[in-house]
Formats: sequence, C-alpha cells, structure tokens
Amino acid sequence: MIGNRWVLSAVCAGLALAGCDRSQQSSTAPATQPAQNEQVATSSDLATDKGAAPKADPATKPAALPEISTLLVRGETANAGDPGFLYEFPRARLHINHDDKTATLYTDDPKTAINPDYTGNSYYLVIPLKGDEPFNLDGYHWEYRAFGSQHQDSAEGVFRGGQRFHYQPTALRIDFKVEGARVLVAVNGEFSRFDLQQSNEVGLPVSVNGVVSATVDPSK
Repeated sequence: MIGNRWVLSAVCAGLALAGCDRSQQSSTAPATQPAQNEQVATSSDLATDKGAAPKADPATKPAALPEISTLLVRGETANAGDPGFLYEFPRARLHINHDDKTATLYTDDPKTAINPDYTGNSYYLVIPLKGDEPFNLDGYHWEYRAFGSQHQDSAEGVFRGGQRFHYQPTALRIDFKVEGARVLVAVNGEFSRFDLQQSNEVGLPVSVNGVVSATVDPSK
C-alpha cells in the first residue's frame, strides 16, 4: 500500500504540471500497441526504505530486473478518449556523476543503436541533484519547465524510431524511490514531439508518463 501510494502521488504530481487537452493531430501512427490501462500507476509493490543507498548487498543475489522499460505517450492522435500508446525501450540505467552532482537516466541501448538504420527507442534525461545529501535519491524529486518552444539540437529527451522522433520536455517532473539494489524512477511531463525528417515543424504537444526500474552504474 505504501508503495502504491508513492507511485500514485508521483504520477499525480507530474500530471499537475500541465493540462491534458489535446487539439493537434498527428499524421504518424505509433508503431506499438494502445495502452489497455493506466500503466503509469502500476508497478511492483515498493518497499519503504528511507535513507537507503542504491547499492546491492554483495552477499545477496540481486533480484531480476526487467529487460525492457516502458513509457506511455498520449496526444499523438486526435481521437477522443485516446488511451495513448505504450512504447517499449531498452532497460533503464542510472549514472550518478559526483563531480557535476547529476543523475542521468538513460536506456541501455544495444551496440546496433549507432547504425543509421536503427529504429529502436531510447531516452536520456539529466537530472540535477541538490540538497545536503545530493546522492541520497530516496524520496528526491526534480521539476523542470522549458522557456520557448523551438526545437533544440540536443541528446537529451526521449527518442523514437531511432533518431527520427525527438520528444523534448517542456514541463517535467522526476521522482525517485530506492528499493534495494534498484531505483524506481517516475517520469511525468509534457513534451513537444518533433519529427526530425520534417523541417520547420511545430512540435506536437504530448504527455509522457511511466515508472521505470533502473540499475545504478558502479562508481568509478
């Protein structure tokens, strides 16, 4: 119950960043299945472990982690009551940079991701860390709002179809919950979707929501 409340509160806080009305249309049909339910609010039960560091006990075999991660995107069609589309991504990883005081949430992309014909999905989000204990992620959250709506040539954001579609955040909230050797990361926000094969395109406003289970990169 505690874990479910955390997920629901993280989702509600993220959805409160912007309204849910959608008036624009998308001419590209998403290449995945429609969401059957609120995937954002469903994840495995979360344990309350306040103050725990995202490190595994070397004497304990870590629990199996998902091979994929998923994000729910709404607003890509003009259909009334569109439940959105659930896109699959490679498994999530989290890199902590102690010098820059940042946590980078990214996909564990295959080696073929560098090929021009790669059509997989990915994300790369850099989250500033602050506070007296910036590397204690449990319960930490971060909010971001963009100024302006122009497309930025950046490696940050969510990408679909290889590098064809760039989802650029305009209002974003990230919440962290430590559970043993993994970190649950709730991503909730408004994005502008740009088709990089179309020049001078106005970004399509969409919402992106999901909870991914990330492993933390070893410290160097």
